[in-house]
Amino acid sequence: RKFLDVGLRDALKGGLLNIAGDNTWAINSTLGNAQSFINSNGTLTVSGTVTNAGYTLTVDGPSNTTLSALITGTGGVTNNDSSPLTTSVGNTYSGATIVDGGKLLATGGGWYGNRSIGSGSLTINSGALVEFTQSHGFGIGPSGKTVTINGGTLKLDGDNYLSGFTLTGGAINSSGN
Repeated sequence: RKFLDVGLRDALKGGLLNIAGDNTWAINSTLGNAQSFINSNGTLTVSGTVTNAGYTLTVDGPSNTTLSALITGTGGVTNNDSSPLTTSVGNTYSGATIVDGGKLLATGGGWYGNRSIGSGSLTINSGALVEFTQSHGFGIGPSGKTVTINGGTLKLDGDNYLSGFTLTGGAINSSGN
């Protein structure tokens, strides 16, 4: 094992740090407060369900992180720094998703299932890229999803719905209909 579990495995209270190599965190976990999953080297795959318990999960570090298990709860997810983050399943968390840097690649969800970024709003800040690879992976139906772009880029690879849209700089790219 080449990562450091800071806290209890079933109730994380200090975060998760991948310090070397490709590793998988396959333990179902509940956040005990706001947490950071930091990947400083290699690939970190989180395949155990994460219940955020109303807290924000922050993904940070320069290396690839994949959230391949369900994220639940009323808290949100923040992607910081240059960290590339992939969400590969439909999630049910209802808090905001904020991308402050790097890339968020949302490959899960779509059509009538849960969305890769849950049901909350999306904010894309300067220099960040968020790409949805599935039709309706971002939003479905006329109510869509609220998005704010503050200098970043939103890329939609399929059909999607937006609502409450704010663009203060940045771009939208779409290959959908």
